[in-house]
Amino acid sequence: METRYLIVQYATMLEELCSLYLCELLQIDKKSSISFGYGSQSLSFNAKVNLITDLSKTDKKLKAKFILFAEIRNKFAHVFDVSSFKAFCSLGKDWEKKGKDLLNFYEIESIPNEEVHFTLAYILLYKELEKYITHLSFESAHNRGYIQGRLDALEKYKEIVRKELFKMPKGKEILSKYLKEFE
Repeated sequence: METRYLIVQYATMLEELCSLYLCELLQIDKKSSISFGYGSQSLSFNAKVNLITDLSKTDKKLKAKFILFAEIRNKFAHVFDVSSFKAFCSLGKDWEKKGKDLLNFYEIESIPNEEVHFTLAYILLYKELEKYITHLSFESAHNRGYIQGRLDALEKYKEIVRKELFKMPKGKEILSKYLKEFE
């Protein structure tokens, strides 16, 4: 049961980061959001991951890691019998391969307890994806700040031009003509 708890806990943390990043990027208030809030109509974790990988042009390897993270999370969260790594891998050859893929993503010294090894690999996968989402979030905030800074500078420039035009003879007429050009 401890493995299930850790898998779901880390998945919940990553899903929250995904929601926060998407709200930041799309300028949506999370508290009032239907898509990213806590209601029954909010987007699934997979939908959020798909949005992030589409919007950020995530490379194939990282996208595969997001998908594996979500698949493992879904099995632990939705299949009653999956409460351990052994149970996860016993779902069939595809799932056994996914478990081995996870273990092969990270060079971890040989740990005799396979359950601990699996859990540690999942946590390392979480850390990698969390770092990527955090990077995207910082990049988005930086870009938005840069754009907002340019818009603020443009507004100040327009205000200076307006004031200077008013000082000139026929300044109001020139300003009026100028403003009509942008209508």
